[in-house]
Amino acid sequence: MNVNKKKPKAIFFCPFPHAESGFTGATIATLNTYNLIKDDIDIDIMDTSIKSFDKEGFSFGKLKHNFVFLLHMIGMVRKLNQKVKKEKYDILYFVGASRLKGNFRDMATVWATYKYVPSIVIHNHNGDFHIIFERGWLKRWVNKFVSRVDKFIFLAPSLKANVKSYLPEEKCFVLSNLIDKKLLCSDQEVQTKFQAKTKETTTQKTFLYLSNMIPSKGYFDILEAMKILNEQGEDFCHVEFIGRWYTEKDREVFENYARQHNLSNRIKIWGKQTDREWIRQKILEVDALILPTYYPIEAQPLVIIEAMNAGNPIISTRHASIPEMIEDGKEGFLVDKKSPRQIAEAMLKMKNTSDWISLAENARKRFVNQFSKTPIQKRVREIMLDNDEYTPNETIASEPITQLPK
Repeated sequence: MNVNKKKPKAIFFCPFPHAESGFTGATIATLNTYNLIKDDIDIDIMDTSIKSFDKEGFSFGKLKHNFVFLLHMIGMVRKLNQKVKKEKYDILYFVGASRLKGNFRDMATVWATYKYVPSIVIHNHNGDFHIIFERGWLKRWVNKFVSRVDKFIFLAPSLKANVKSYLPEEKCFVLSNLIDKKLLCSDQEVQTKFQAKTKETTTQKTFLYLSNMIPSKGYFDILEAMKILNEQGEDFCHVEFIGRWYTEKDREVFENYARQHNLSNRIKIWGKQTDREWIRQKILEVDALILPTYYPIEAQPLVIIEAMNAGNPIISTRHASIPEMIEDGKEGFLVDKKSPRQIAEAMLKMKNTSDWISLAENARKRFVNQFSKTPIQKRVREIMLDNDEYTPNETIASEPITQLPK
C-alpha cells in the first residue's frame, strides 16, 4: 500500500459564501466539500463570487447583473487558464450551472483547462442540469463538453437519472448535501427537545418556513392552508416565515391576505436572517418544517436536512429529489404541488403530540443515517480520490467551517 505517497493537487473554481454575495445552499455545499476533502488533497481556491443584484423581472438591474456577470466570468476564466498552464493540477472542481449563461461559462471553463488538467469534476446543485442537453442548437458543443469532463456529481439518484440518456454511467456519481456545522444540533439537544414536548399539555404546534420568499417555493400555499384550518375551527398552529423578500409588493400582498382572513396573530414574518446560531436555535424551537416547493430548479433542499437534524418532521412536495429525502408518513408528509388543502391535512396530522414524536424521531434518525458527516465524507473521498496513487488519511477531517479558507 502506497500510504501518503503523493497528495493530488486540485483547484476549486467556484463561488464561496460571503456576507456580501450571500450564503446559499450551493456555496455552503461547496465550502463543506472543500472541508471534507482538504486533508487528503492539496487545494487551491479561485473564488468566483460576484456581488448579487436584486433581479425583479426584466429590468435594468437584471441587464446590469448579466453584463457584470459576463465581464467577471471572462476575466476569471482567463485567469484560470493562465494558472493551470503555470501550475500542475490533478483535479479541477467547479459547480455546474443550469441557465444558459452559466452553460456557456461551464463550457468555457472546460475548454480553457482540459489540455492541462487530467481530471475535471463538475458538481451539480440544481435540479435541471439535464436542460443543457435539450438545447438542440448546442448539441455539438455539449458533446465536446461532456467528452472532456471526467466526473459529474449529482445530489440524488433521481437527479442522476435525469441525465442517463445523455451521460455515460461511469461518469456520474451521487453525493448528498451536508449541512453547515453552525447549524448542527447535538443528540442531547434533540433529546431534550423531545422530552420537553412530551411534557407539554397543549396541542399547539409551531411550523417553520425557511427559504427565500419566492412564490414557487410555496409560501402562499401555507397561508391558504392556515385559512382552511381556521375555517374548520382549528387554531393549534402558528407559522414563522424566515427568508428574503424579493419585492415589497409580495410582502404587502402576503400581509394583506393574512389580515383579511384573521391570520395575522398566527404568523410571524422575520425576513432575511443571517445569524447562523439564531437560525440553529430557531430550528430547535419549532415543531416542524413546511416547504411546499415547486421551484423549477429545486434539487435537494438543504433546509430539509437542516430541519431533520433538529428533529423536525417535514411537510413538503413530491418534487425534485424530495421523495428520496423523506418517506410519506414516516419522517413527515408529502403533498401535491399547489395543494393548500393537503398541506392543511398534513399539519393536522401533527397536532397530536404522540404522532408528532414518532415523526420527529424518524426525522432525526434519517438525518444521522443518511445526511450526517460520516457517510458523506466517505462518499466524497471515493469520488474525488485516485486511490491507486494515494491512500487517504483515514482520520476524520476537521468539521465543516463557515469562513472562506485563506
